[in-house]
Amino acid sequence: MDLCAVCAGLPATSGMLGLLAGMLGAAAADEYGAEHGLRCEACGLSFAAFAQTQLLGCAQCYRAFAERLEPLLAQIQAGRSHSGKIPARGGLRLRRSRDAARLRAQLDAAVANEHYERAAALRDRLRLLDLQQRSEA
Repeated sequence: MDLCAVCAGLPATSGMLGLLAGMLGAAAADEYGAEHGLRCEACGLSFAAFAQTQLLGCAQCYRAFAERLEPLLAQIQAGRSHSGKIPARGGLRLRRSRDAARLRAQLDAAVANEHYERAAALRDRLRLLDLQQRSEA
């Protein structure tokens, strides 16, 4: 790996933190002039300071830097919603809710692509899921 004199003197980072630092450094360097005045009103942290430390000062920093953070987080994370484990007990409602959301997305895609027979089958599955949820409530 070839490093310039400045980069060689910086502490090494690896993994996700290193990836984030690299992206933040590039973003901050590209737009430093425009972002120099961007600050969190609650704690006073500047975006330039965040780009150097990769640490936010308070909960309000997420809102203050949202326009810059969202693209960076989108590159690192797979999606905008969490889809973690579902509890073995009591997770039936959550599973059905996720199934319904997945079926709605498939239904929208089928209609958009003019696959009406598939759309009708998906609609019927959604209705069945809805009936099951209502009967359990």
